[in-house]
Amino acid sequence: MTVTAGVAAWSIATPLGNDEDALAALFAGQCGISRLESPFPLRNDRAGIISSVARNDATLSEWQRQLGKLVGQRAISRAGIDPCDPKTGYVFATSYGHLLDEPGHDTMSSWAEDCVKMLGGLVAPVVVGTACSAGSDALGIASALLAGGQYDAVVVVAVDIVTIAKRLAHSGLGTMTDTTPKPFDIERNGMIVGDAAAAVVLRPLSLCKNSCGVLLGYGASNDAAGLTAPDQSGESVELAIRRALMAASTEINDVSVYLAHGTSTHLNDLVESKVIGKIFPKHSNIKLYGTKGALGHSLGACGLLEFIILVDVLRRRSVPPSVGLTVPIEEVSEYLPLVASAPTSSSIGLSVTLGFGGFNTALLGKWEER
Repeated sequence: MTVTAGVAAWSIATPLGNDEDALAALFAGQCGISRLESPFPLRNDRAGIISSVARNDATLSEWQRQLGKLVGQRAISRAGIDPCDPKTGYVFATSYGHLLDEPGHDTMSSWAEDCVKMLGGLVAPVVVGTACSAGSDALGIASALLAGGQYDAVVVVAVDIVTIAKRLAHSGLGTMTDTTPKPFDIERNGMIVGDAAAAVVLRPLSLCKNSCGVLLGYGASNDAAGLTAPDQSGESVELAIRRALMAASTEINDVSVYLAHGTSTHLNDLVESKVIGKIFPKHSNIKLYGTKGALGHSLGACGLLEFIILVDVLRRRSVPPSVGLTVPIEEVSEYLPLVASAPTSSSIGLSVTLGFGGFNTALLGKWEER
């Protein structure tokens, strides 16, 4: 898919705080994972919880809506767009959100529709639920809506929250670590779930007046290999990456940063390592980075959140340390900075997500000075 779209504005809420505070904490190597009580025994009693936004007595569904409204309003205000303009579109993403834990008739669509109403929007949202690739796919869909000329701006919102059902599920699957997340470490053994909310206002690049992040290319695939495990060959992940590169007419040698899905599970990190070793030239200047040791895994929100982080990494031309990483696995050890601020060689990077159900998505981004 050919993409030329600019990030006119963004907002995030994470376990490390909101917006610029969260990004500064990532570069400082901080960890936002903390203890969270559970009524049931779990492999791990820790999670990445948003504490910078007052939840008070909100139910899970109210919390999911509150976070969507918060980041959406901030991004819309910063972009200076009219939320009720019929030329303003909306794309929302989540995984299960609150739906596994609260009985009733709520759906992903009703959650998104309510958020759009709270934002003052008039256009019905597109809703994306491609598991852990949902946030990334939402951004790709937004770029397609812009390319079609239907909208002058698309507000993309991705939210997912920690719930007991998700914690029980990952504990039972064995994908939850019994220690701490260690992306690409030889002793990794699982992930921790986390809250996150992210919003981007995507606009045609011609309408972005200031320096901004740019979505250059979007690629997706599905390996249909299993419900919860990726295809171990990595071929479908590679296909998504090559599709994103092709969409942007960009060569792999132009990429300086690979922001990995990096869940810290044995299989995910092994598959991504295979792909990186295959597609990047030996001893290239690529820098590999993962956020989930610091933030936890925010499932349906992580793709959009991590694209925002990628853009900031490219703006700074430096890469934070991957929190939790001590001894990198051999296949990618030369690409993983163990200290903050490893320099990048260009302003182009990849953000990759792998979702349950075989979903693989790659976003190619850059930072453009104006």
